[in-house]
Amino acid sequence: MPYHYSNKKNAMPQNKKNAKPDFLDLDKDGDKKEPMKKAAREAKGKAKPKIKKLTARQEAALEKHKVHHTAKHMAMMRRLMRGGMTFTESHKMSMKEVGK
Repeated sequence: MPYHYSNKKNAMPQNKKNAKPDFLDLDKDGDKKEPMKKAAREAKGKAKPKIKKLTARQEAALEKHKVHHTAKHMAMMRRLMRGGMTFTESHKMSMKEVGK
């Protein structure tokens, strides 16, 4: 539940005009005058998850798994697993997004 200030002196700013500037350079572009929200969005766009190879065990599990699922489901699982997810996590997300 959000905390509401009753004292105007301690109240949070209601709009961007009254907001205090943030000077943390999250995206490391050298602009310390931009708001942290904008810097975070820019930094998020630059950072990509590292793609790694699947282990032999993961490949074997996917081979058994592909009998019951579509190619689209399997492709999504492979992509998610290369991004660092476990087999179970990638399966649940693939079921939710793509289906069987």
